[in-house]
Amino acid sequence: MKRPIPLTQLAGPEHLRDFVVEGKLRLSLDQAIQLALANNTIIRIDELTYQNSWFNVLAAHGPFDPIVTGNASASRGLSPQPSQLGGAPVLNLLGQTVGLNLTQFLPTGTTVTVGTNTTRTSSNNSFSTFNPSYNSGLNFGVTQSLLRNRGLFVNRAPIVIAQRGLQQSRDNFESQVSLIIQQVVSQY
Repeated sequence: MKRPIPLTQLAGPEHLRDFVVEGKLRLSLDQAIQLALANNTIIRIDELTYQNSWFNVLAAHGPFDPIVTGNASASRGLSPQPSQLGGAPVLNLLGQTVGLNLTQFLPTGTTVTVGTNTTRTSSNNSFSTFNPSYNSGLNFGVTQSLLRNRGLFVNRAPIVIAQRGLQQSRDNFESQVSLIIQQVVSQY
């Protein structure tokens, strides 16, 4: 891997050449404000900070996203039978299981789980009435912590903190834009 070579010279201001007419720079107040906002690195940094704060709010909602899990398994068993009553000289059993679960963590600290599973069993036993046979189940589960992560405030605190950080970064961005505009107007 190669280390990136640092730039020895910074790029010039954006869109400045668009306003040069016959070798002279001609700007209206609105154009001067637009150029100042487009070329100010502090504004760009504050804008990135605001975007990062927005992503922090989205990440704080992450624990409340539903989780879907699935599983599948298969097993085969062969066993020789000592008598004719086994239904086959070599009993061949095949079991296949498929399951799907949905888990949701609620702001109150409650975890709700809903799941289903189906098992298919087949064999070469001549005495089997249903071949293949299916067995299905539906499961519900509710878990409420008694002490840890119990209550709305504990679970929603990261969201509130992220939202306040978003508001603060938005206020910083707006004040920086206002300051730049004020400086451009006073210097114009």
